[in-house]
Amino acid sequence: PSNFLWVPCFSVQKGPEAAMLLCRENKWNDEEIEFIKHLSSTIGHAFSSLSKNNSKLNVQVHTEKQMRAMGMNCLLSVSAGSKQEAKLITMKYLNGKKGDKPIILVGKGITFDTGGISIKPSNAMDEMKYDMCGSTVVLGVFKALALLKPKINVVGIVPSTENLSGGKAYKPGDVLTAYNGKTMEIFNTDAEGRVILSDGLSYASKHYDPEYILDFATLTGAARVALGTELPALFTNNDKLGEDIINEGIKQIDPMWRLP
Repeated sequence: PSNFLWVPCFSVQKGPEAAMLLCRENKWNDEEIEFIKHLSSTIGHAFSSLSKNNSKLNVQVHTEKQMRAMGMNCLLSVSAGSKQEAKLITMKYLNGKKGDKPIILVGKGITFDTGGISIKPSNAMDEMKYDMCGSTVVLGVFKALALLKPKINVVGIVPSTENLSGGKAYKPGDVLTAYNGKTMEIFNTDAEGRVILSDGLSYASKHYDPEYILDFATLTGAARVALGTELPALFTNNDKLGEDIINEGIKQIDPMWRLP
């Protein structure tokens, strides 16, 4: 479809620009490994830098003080065990028609995940710096939007924090109230991805009337058990959208597998 969004190539007639973007993104991914070390605060800075000198792009980074007033209790609960402040990053690229509904991208931004009180095994825990890959997908899309300038409206939302253990960390048995007012009981603090995304997705649903929402997250190792290391799992309640994504992934040599 004409409004279909994909990285590194869009369904728009900008072949040379898309090819150039692919080369730039490969270099950016190498640099990204370095800025992960600077954790949540630097993710917020990286997103903010995109909006400079681009009138179609607006970026806002919400602080913990602002999020407390907003009621982002789930994100703040996960971040409680870390000295690094959590961030809620919202990005808007508005270059379509005024009445067009936006596509919303929500990315999980856990910059390091120990599992919290429900701590992970030590083996390969160093790889948990990659638990923010969902957020970098969103960042990559907005870098592509800034370069290719397609005539669409896109909103990006990234809840970002660490998930650590400590005296102030959230615990199994805690009952949290999400941004939409619904409550959840925590049985395992290593399920922090769906906890922070409950705030991010609730924020998207409350403040926007989207065409659809795409959520990117390194949510569970069970997907790797089911599909291996090369196939991302796809879940959707929209059969047509799911079919479009699967087909576009095949064309871009970036296949996915839909699960029930």
